[in-house]
Amino acid sequence: MEDILNKLGWALLIAFSIMVLIIGVILYQNNFTDEPEVKISAFYFIISIIFLGSGIYFRKLSKKV
Repeated sequence: MEDILNKLGWALLIAFSIMVLIIGVILYQNNFTDEPEVKISAFYFIISIIFLGSGIYFRKLSKKV
C-alpha cells in the first residue's frame, strides 16, 4: 500500500510540473511571438494546484502507512 501511495504521489507531482510547463509555454508564446494569442483559463491553474496538493498529500500519507 505504501508503494502505491508513493507512486501515486510522484505521478501527481509530475503531472503538476507538466501543467506548469504547458502554462509557461503558453505565456511565452503569448508574450514573445507573433502567433495568435492563446487564452489560459483559470481551470488550468486550479487543476495544477489540485495536482500539487494531492501529490504532497499522498507522499505524506505513504510515509504514515
